Amino acid sequence: SVPVTLFYTVQPKVDMTAGFRYRTTDTSGGFYQSYDFTDTYYFVGAVGELFSPVVYADVSVGYQKRDYKGIGLDAQSASYDITFIYTGSAKATLTAGFSRDYRTSAVGGEAYAFTSAALGGRYMASARIAIDASLVIGESDYEESLRAEDMTIINFGGSYRPNDYLTVRADWSYSDVDGDVTVGASDYFSNQVRVSAALRY
Repeated sequence: SVPVTLFYTVQPKVDMTAGFRYRTTDTSGGFYQSYDFTDTYYFVGAVGELFSPVVYADVSVGYQKRDYKGIGLDAQSASYDITFIYTGSAKATLTAGFSRDYRTSAVGGEAYAFTSAALGGRYMASARIAIDASLVIGESDYEESLRAEDMTIINFGGSYRPNDYLTVRADWSYSDVDGDVTVGASDYFSNQVRVSAALRY
């Protein structure tokens, strides 16, 4: 993936943007048919303190085209990536986001557009303890079939920094994928627990 973005300052803390992204994906092997394709994405947007000094935003909206190599399964769609961050509190940060982009299935490189809305927050309980949570609601729309899936993801986690060099973190994630009745649609739920540590010197 190769992105190029141009920034033009319209206010001291606000930039207008315009850009282009080229992305190539090669899939091979497995029982299912494989696909290779390239994506071209043209967009405009803005970044900085939009609407309020305590609201930071990063917005890009554009048009994306996916070209398959050797077969006539080309696709095109509106794409966007919109993020708002509220920074008006010294201890709490709130985020909201909306996105739509092409992704690639693990089954034979099948392409689909994933559209999602996310709401999250982070709270500093103390100088060394932080708690965060998020909710993501999304939809996968497959280009080569009638297959579609709704997805709900709940994330909850926390981190502890006993000193300036070590951070210990634990996360829990719940995913609920609700597929329709078409062949190949997924219908399942999963729980994931992750524990990690980071050392910085």
